[in-house]
Amino acid sequence: QHPQHPQQQHLPGEPPLGSPELPSKGSALHAYRACKPCAFFYQEGCSNKEQCAFCHLCEPGERKRRKKERRMARREAQEG
Repeated sequence: QHPQHPQQQHLPGEPPLGSPELPSKGSALHAYRACKPCAFFYQEGCSNKEQCAFCHLCEPGERKRRKKERRMARREAQEG
């Protein structure tokens, strides 16, 4: 027998996809700050829902903050 929804299977001890702890596929690396914030989640809402490759756990404004951080790091590397 084949499972009807293999993408919804999860390992023991991991939260299921679509749960508050793992609302999207892209949220899996949130705890390690290795995720990429979803640009649409806090705007008009993300139409990809749990299949979204981007994080739905990041705070509003996180995308902008990280972009600013990268810009500052790049500037410091050029000056140094």
